[in-house]
Amino acid sequence: MEKIKIVFAGGGTGGHFYPALAIANRMVELSNERKIKMEIVFAGTKRGIEYRMRDTYDYPLFLVNIRGISRSMTLKNFVVPFLALWALLKSYIFLRSFSPDLIVGTGGYVSWPLLKAGL
Repeated sequence: MEKIKIVFAGGGTGGHFYPALAIANRMVELSNERKIKMEIVFAGTKRGIEYRMRDTYDYPLFLVNIRGISRSMTLKNFVVPFLALWALLKSYIFLRSFSPDLIVGTGGYVSWPLLKAGL
C-alpha cells in the first residue's frame, strides 16, 4: 500500500488553521477511498489555536517557537530574529527526519520556517 506523508504548517488563528484542517480531512477521505495510507502532521505554536484544539483532531502537532515583531518598540522584538533562526533549524531537522512528500502552508508565522526548510 502506498503511503504519503504531509505536513500542514498554518496556525495562530482560525483563518489559517481551519483551512488546513479541512484540506487534511478531505485528503484523508479521498485516500481512504483510493486505499492510500496517509501520515499527516500539523505544525504550530503553543500560542495558536492549533495548540488549544489539539485534542479535538486526530493529527500529531509539531511545535515551533516563533512569533512576529511587535508594532511598538519592545525588548521582545530583539529576540524575534533568534527565534526565527532556531525555528528554521528545528524545522529543518524535523523535515529531514519525517521526510514528507508534501508541505502545505496556510499562513501564520509558523508557515515560514517549515516552508523555507522544505525548499
